[in-house]
Amino acid sequence: DGAVAEYVAKAAGLFAVPGAGSFSEIARAYGIDPAGPAAVFVALSEHTQNLTVPDEAGAEPVSADVAGLAGRSSRALDVAVVLRCEDPALAKNKLSDLLSRASDGAPLPGRQTEVAGVTIHEPGEGLPCYFVAGGRLIIGNSPVLVHGIAERLSDPMPVRYGTPACPAGAADEIAALVRTDRILASLDEVLPGAPQEDAADSATRLGTALRPLLDAYAGADPVVVTFHVTDGRGDLVARTDLATHPALAELSGAPQALSHPYALPATTSAFVTMALSDAAKRSLEQTWLAAMPEDMRRDATYAQVAGMVRRIVALLGDEVTVAAATDDAGRPALVLMAALADENEVREFLLTLGLPPTAVDSCGDVGIMAAPAGALSPVELRYSLCHGTLVAGTAPEHVRRLVEGMNEGSAGGLAAALVPPLDVEAGYCRVILVKGAFLCDVALPLAGLVGGLDSDTRAALGRVASGIHEIRWTTGVARGWREGRVAIGLASEAGPNIP
Repeated sequence: DGAVAEYVAKAAGLFAVPGAGSFSEIARAYGIDPAGPAAVFVALSEHTQNLTVPDEAGAEPVSADVAGLAGRSSRALDVAVVLRCEDPALAKNKLSDLLSRASDGAPLPGRQTEVAGVTIHEPGEGLPCYFVAGGRLIIGNSPVLVHGIAERLSDPMPVRYGTPACPAGAADEIAALVRTDRILASLDEVLPGAPQEDAADSATRLGTALRPLLDAYAGADPVVVTFHVTDGRGDLVARTDLATHPALAELSGAPQALSHPYALPATTSAFVTMALSDAAKRSLEQTWLAAMPEDMRRDATYAQVAGMVRRIVALLGDEVTVAAATDDAGRPALVLMAALADENEVREFLLTLGLPPTAVDSCGDVGIMAAPAGALSPVELRYSLCHGTLVAGTAPEHVRRLVEGMNEGSAGGLAAALVPPLDVEAGYCRVILVKGAFLCDVALPLAGLVGGLDSDTRAALGRVASGIHEIRWTTGVARGWREGRVAIGLASEAGPNIP
């Protein structure tokens, strides 16, 4: 409450509303309806590559506070906001006065532009443009966005969110329509760049890796993203119509019952399980090869490495899982499970890698082998080929228990122990689970070892992580829409509500 009161006081001073005790009071003083709906339009700016835009010579003086609001120093994003007015005339006059104060009371430079019967005020460089129409105030740092909104007032685009085809989840959730194709196409501009001499190679590799996603999300139909918060949890849902994005349906594959999470032990602290369609395996192969730097591609052994990558992908079946857990001594351990296209071919492939076929342990008629520490792993691995699945891990007890469970067809305990339980029969394309304990005990210490986090940052992230019960990300299909759901449950609650 103290922090909120401090922000309210600062805003009251900035907007010249003395004595205001809430953001709602400040909004009403400017003729804005604080209980009304609002919309925000965001686009990557043409100034994305120049995140700092210096003042131009001869520009009108702009106060630091209001210039910051106008986005004078940062144009990584173009933004326009639509607000409902209680008093449109008051909103227009108050905003004009605010911008005049930003210019130290001098007459505002700029111009007025007529667009679709609406008068748009464009004060000039560093100040937002705006207009009031239809009981709404529209203001933004981008004339392109503001002009576009003016044109759309009389011809709004159809929005399927809230219709039977894409129903709303809750009355008070936040909804956004996202052009994912534009975001992906701009990644090579907004991601940190490689050294200049490697820039072309980096862009080429990035473009190749993103190509399947770019193709999958091509088109003007946006992704519908919603966010809802209740006591103890938050849910972020992204829905994409597969009828307008058929390549995404092929890439994701059909949702299926997942066997690996059913087999994982209750001590698992994090895992990623993916259903592998043929398109997904092709994308995995392309991404893997595209990630190799140019100097490696020029190496004489590249053809051999590329051939091995293709063979590994071809040997995969329809499901793969990587999991983290603690061994019987409380140490972090890794587990890999991969469904196999042909178990006999995998046996032959493992022999070419020099892995001994002699079992050091067994469960029934299924042998468990040991791969010595070396090129494949810094520690000894145990692995087994069990009922068409490769099971490997750094903790011998994990591999043995997984093989025992798969032989008996019994559950490992994880899915049922989660709160709420994970229904592995529901059908998913992907499931990712991260428990709060993994964040605190593994992820943050590992980040500290790798570097890049100072002690204060680690402490702050540790406080956040300690309050998380789990993060669960599921991807499936509902009503013909691909649905990705991220649920974050707080440690003080039972957990996220995930159907």
